[in-house]
Amino acid sequence: MRTFLHISLLAVLFALCLSGNAMYAQGTQVISTDTICYQDTRLNIFENGYVDWTGLKKESRAVYAGNSGDAITAIQLRANYGTSGIVTTSSGGSVTNVEVEWNENTENGRNLGIYGKNTPYSSPSELYDDATAGTLIGVIINGQNTALSIQGDYKYLGVRSQEFVCYLNSLCITWNDVLIIGDVNSDGNLDVTDVVAIANYVMGSASADFNAQAANVNAEGDIDVSDVVQLANKVLGN
Repeated sequence: MRTFLHISLLAVLFALCLSGNAMYAQGTQVISTDTICYQDTRLNIFENGYVDWTGLKKESRAVYAGNSGDAITAIQLRANYGTSGIVTTSSGGSVTNVEVEWNENTENGRNLGIYGKNTPYSSPSELYDDATAGTLIGVIINGQNTALSIQGDYKYLGVRSQEFVCYLNSLCITWNDVLIIGDVNSDGNLDVTDVVAIANYVMGSASADFNAQAANVNAEGDIDVSDVVQLANKVLGN
């Protein structure tokens, strides 16, 4: 069965490569909120202290990376470490809001800097370099506010303590995205690269930026060879 599936997918992809077709498609607006908690940042419960973590995905298509501590079972961000913070390595669309639930152990006046830019972050250490930090959009200060509404169009987000240590029960990030069914690499076009990406997923190999929502072409819930065929026919104009 797997061999037959492999041959069928190859035939579909070969036909697409010969056609060279690509099409632009209109999308629908999708609002998603990602809630990051302590457990998301501490996948290995036996690790202590500040650790690096990557590849975190929640509701949106954003991918998060960070460096944070484990004190008092909260997300611990410390400015004077120079590597501590949370960033997006893949975009979730345009960020519209950031909200913090402060842990009671954070002293009043401690604050988080919210940064944005339109190129990916690679690690939280970039937030400590003016050349790579992006724009300081605003500050969330314990005892004064818990949320920041984002003005402007920023595709990538960074969060770090501005001084001393901050403890967070949760960090919620809201994204305004455009979902184009079939556009699994989110480049705005439907073409052979999207069909290849879904085929690879069906065969057990998904790329890091694979958009599973967009891959459900036939709206049946599961992502399988029928989604590959339907998208291929769409790209071919059938």
